[in-house]
Order: sequence, then structure tokens, then C-alpha cells
Amino acid sequence: DEYSKLSNSLNKELEIKIIVANELSNNQINDIVNKYKEIYKANTVNYTIELDKSIIGGVKVAIGNTIYDSTINTQLKQIF
Repeated sequence: DEYSKLSNSLNKELEIKIIVANELSNNQINDIVNKYKEIYKANTVNYTIELDKSIIGGVKVAIGNTIYDSTINTQLKQIF
């Protein structure tokens, strides 16, 4: 596992998990992948998609131990 992490970092491969309430279109997936590809200056991005009805809407992206949360649940919590 450590070897694959090192290999991925040398080859600038990014592993992300996209968590959403509903299925995404190919354009939406590509937008998300390209955004994080640019942020992390990765050559390639490998992704998985997880459906989670509890988040109501929006997107949560997990990269390693970092979570980018732009879900409606989080936005509502910030208001109240």
C-alpha cells in the first residue's frame, strides 16, 4: 500500500471519492475531476462515486484524509 501511494505521488495520480445524493452526469463528473486535477496538479485522476441520500444535495469530495464538503447539509448547519 505504501508503494502504491509513493508511485501515485511520483506519477501525479490522484485518488478521489465523490460523494453525492443523486447520480451525476458525465459533464458534472468531468467538471469535478478537472477541478481537483488542476488544484493538485495531477496528471491523472482516479475516482469512485458513492451515493449517500442523507446529504440531501451538493457534493462531498474525499482525497486521502481531506474532505471538501459543499453539501446542502453543511451549508444549512453554517446558517443555523
